[in-house]
Amino acid sequence: MANSLPLQRQGVAMNVSLCNLTIRLLLGSAVMLPAMASALDFEVAPFVGYRFGGNFEDSTTGQSADAKESAAYGLAFDVEYAPDRMVEVYYSRQSTEFKDTNPGVDLDIEYYQIGGVAEYTQDEYTPYLVGTIGAARFSPDGSLDSETRFAATLGGGVKW
Repeated sequence: MANSLPLQRQGVAMNVSLCNLTIRLLLGSAVMLPAMASALDFEVAPFVGYRFGGNFEDSTTGQSADAKESAAYGLAFDVEYAPDRMVEVYYSRQSTEFKDTNPGVDLDIEYYQIGGVAEYTQDEYTPYLVGTIGAARFSPDGSLDSETRFAATLGGGVKW
């Protein structure tokens, strides 16, 4: 794969102006939420994890390349707006590289998202559901172009 060719993440393309608007809304929300937090209940949850791969396609040649597994880290900031309901602002970053490319190409993947959390409080534990939407930014080193795409997350868990 030539380093001068742009890569595309397989999935839904996002209009650049819509992407810029999404990033501005997320950043604006992140700035406003701490000011509102003095009057509201909030949670801050830093995290570290491990992500497995991902497939990318060269938009010119159709060749594909896989991202290596690597550590990821981030922060979720939740503000309660109703009992057991929260607004969440989420950021995550993963530094990885493409497998089987010569020379190797480093890749940073960042997620900027906003969404909601619904908790279902029990006596000793609290199950929850979370859903977010936003943007994923793919930034390869070298002469490859960066790209921003639509991203969405659905998840759940249990707090005690």
